[in-house]
Amino acid sequence: PSAIIKSDHKKANEVTKFKKFIDISEEAMDDDKYGMIASEIKYAGLRARTTQDKTVMNFYANGFGTTTVNEGTALFSNTHTSLSGDTVDNLATGALSHANLVSLETQLATQTAQDGEIGGHSAAFLLVPKALHATAVEITESEQQAGTSNNDLNYFSKIFPGLQVFFNPELDKTSTTAYFIGSTMHTLTRYVRNPLRTHLHDKDKNGVMTYEVSYREVTSVDTYTGLAGSTGAS
Repeated sequence: PSAIIKSDHKKANEVTKFKKFIDISEEAMDDDKYGMIASEIKYAGLRARTTQDKTVMNFYANGFGTTTVNEGTALFSNTHTSLSGDTVDNLATGALSHANLVSLETQLATQTAQDGEIGGHSAAFLLVPKALHATAVEITESEQQAGTSNNDLNYFSKIFPGLQVFFNPELDKTSTTAYFIGSTMHTLTRYVRNPLRTHLHDKDKNGVMTYEVSYREVTSVDTYTGLAGSTGAS
């Protein structure tokens, strides 16, 4: 059999550069303040990495509104229109629970692709704010179904034993109830042009050395496929 790859709704992404400079005076070096300097340099590297995380998490956190895919709708919406003309729904509501997560996983599994055929997505990860981390682990990793007094087997731990649960406190800043599920075939991607790196510049004429932390990358999402999200609202 043959197939035609459908592609439309193209968009351009601008690569951004992150830079942070730490000036180290000759006096600071002479006074043997290496502990203080090392701590500041370490913190600069940590802040760069958390900035990278924040950029990606904001795509999810704002996915019910300002994060849009190529067709112009929000990343998580019940009105996506595929190139085949189908209306696709990857948006849900309802607090994180076993039943609601099964429903969201079903949305992902039955999601159609741009050509109108089933996309073939299997749940690979669950992303939650820190406030839902414990609940998410209980729901997905308990031997029996979480939150019940019966001995029903846990659908997620039995059918999706490799399902990874991730949390990030950046999500809590926007919502402590929203949660997201995705396959390995989603299109939310970080394109790294220059990875995180450090460089110590030589002393200038005033005896000041500059420590630089930088990276160049862009995060983008092209289409809804492979992702589903719930606001967590009742």
